Amino acid sequence: MFDCVQVPLGRIIAKNAPEWWIIALGLIAAAISGTLFPAFAVFFGEVLAVLALPPGQVLDGVHLWAGLFIILAIASGVFNFLKVWLYSCHVFWLKLMAIHISTSPSDLYRDLD
Repeated sequence: MFDCVQVPLGRIIAKNAPEWWIIALGLIAAAISGTLFPAFAVFFGEVLAVLALPPGQVLDGVHLWAGLFIILAIASGVFNFLKVWLYSCHVFWLKLMAIHISTSPSDLYRDLD
């Protein structure tokens, strides 16, 4: 149905060389974002352990873990935003370069007449 052309991986990497920093930052943000969700599970398990303590000790532990959950939520929001933003910048940059490479200046103004 579709004719697929085999392209070497080195050629694909070479085509993405100008925006390597966007890809690298997006990869770092995605890795950090991916580690935050298991951290939520560990934190939740620790909160359950604190709730099993005697009533006098629970309040101190709950305040600590509530603050840590807030920090984790902020970090999750920041790194998820960065991940999506950097990868969408990469796609926008690729489309912009494709338009720049595949068109001549006369083609850009063709529809304005």
